[in-house]
Amino acid sequence: EELVKPAGVWLLLRRGLTPAQGLAGGLLSGAAYAIFESLVLANASTDWAILALARVGTALLHIVTTGLTGWALVQIWPSAPGKTGKNAARLAITYLVVVCLHGLWNGLTLATAWAGFMRQLESSSSGMLMQAGQLAPIGLGILVLILFAILAVVNKRVRT
Repeated sequence: EELVKPAGVWLLLRRGLTPAQGLAGGLLSGAAYAIFESLVLANASTDWAILALARVGTALLHIVTTGLTGWALVQIWPSAPGKTGKNAARLAITYLVVVCLHGLWNGLTLATAWAGFMRQLESSSSGMLMQAGQLAPIGLGILVLILFAILAVVNKRVRT
């Protein structure tokens, strides 16, 4: 998914985008993917407020991770002489970070869903997975704050 989401940036790489343009293109590609996912791939919930809140967080995740990937892609595509290795490492690290962020989001979402499922079954299970699921919404909230912080830091760095 992280390779496909920045399709807009991939299509424009030959135009010699700046890092700021790569970030902006990635942000827009991530937003487009978030809209697609929300309209087509997301399951409906009986509680629309919780679903809407979850979709906002997921949209932020897609926007930030795809923005980071777009930013890194334009820095390696027309690599400056002598900086190929450094830029390739930056792209690899960025890709690893965005995959880990997405994986963490998905894991916390699954844990939250599992805890809700177990509550519906009225299970008295106090296992570690149930406890993790009960704490997962806090983790998702913290991750949203981290995503906003990443966006602010990258935006400031691109501007300077």
